[in-house]
Amino acid sequence: MTENFRDDIGSAEIASSLDIHPKYAMSVFKKSTGMTLNEYLTLMRLSYAQSLLLEDDANILDVALASGFGSLSTFSQAFRKVTGQSPSDFRRQRGSYLLAV
Repeated sequence: MTENFRDDIGSAEIASSLDIHPKYAMSVFKKSTGMTLNEYLTLMRLSYAQSLLLEDDANILDVALASGFGSLSTFSQAFRKVTGQSPSDFRRQRGSYLLAV
């Protein structure tokens, strides 16, 4: 998962790579981490996106697609749900903080 999180993958592909049933994979993952496979993938993608947003020349749409999100709206919605702010606000806030240090 850590190598392919930017690809269009889901629980079926992950389970298949482990040669187990998708429902079993989801159940075991949820019991051991407290989150679903999709929630974990989203967090990995958002973490990667945050690092890209700190680059001056990174376009937000390009960041969304490079992080594994299928659209800008899906990316923005997930970003806001997890961080409480838009990708643009994150960039502005972090950029100001980095300049002030």
